[in-house]
Amino acid sequence: MRASGQHIVIVFVKAPRPGTVKTRLTPFLSAEESARLYRAFIQDTVATVSGVKGVLISVAYTPSDAQPSLQTLLNGHALDWFPQTGDTLGARLWHAFHRAFQRGAARVVTIGSDSPTLPASILTQAFEGLISSDVVIGPATDGGYYLIGLRRRKGWMDAYQRLFEQIAWSTETVFRQTIEAIHTTDLTCIELPRWSDIDQPDDLIRLSDEIDRLRAAGDTARAVHTERILTDIKKYERSS
Repeated sequence: MRASGQHIVIVFVKAPRPGTVKTRLTPFLSAEESARLYRAFIQDTVATVSGVKGVLISVAYTPSDAQPSLQTLLNGHALDWFPQTGDTLGARLWHAFHRAFQRGAARVVTIGSDSPTLPASILTQAFEGLISSDVVIGPATDGGYYLIGLRRRKGWMDAYQRLFEQIAWSTETVFRQTIEAIHTTDLTCIELPRWSDIDQPDDLIRLSDEIDRLRAAGDTARAVHTERILTDIKKYERSS
């Protein structure tokens, strides 16, 4: 599947296997419940991206044997698949961007699958920002970022690659270090609204409250799979 002239959203996912995903939610949730919730996160994230007009959706998956089960989970969506490559998150991100640009993409946005309520409007805003800016970045409340996007520019690939090097991944300094790297390489940047990842048990209470507010406001489309799993987990807790 070629991406010439396209805008691409790359969604980073893990195989939703018990004991390997959302491990910081245990023991508050069981390993199986955490995996079920993460499956819902993936479904809701891809559903949101599918609502953005004019984009090709790529799924960067890990481990290398995850594609068949993920394809079953996301049946019905037209997706481009490829395995994550690299020893660090930075290397995996750069490989994904490099692959997309090699295939002719004009603007590329990468997101994770830990923010099931993220609205499509933020993705649209990201692509609009890449019209005038080299980089768009969405800061996360934990000090990282939930989104980063780049536009294709001749002669700037080395500068782009440096954004993913010498970063202390999985720490509260990721966003700050990345902003410093952007400034050091003289790239232009637009910051998107701050958003939250779902990693800790306390995040589940906030997530449930957020979904309740969405429904009260008439939004019946966002995070529907996540809502269903959260409801099941609440039923399980009440009966235990």
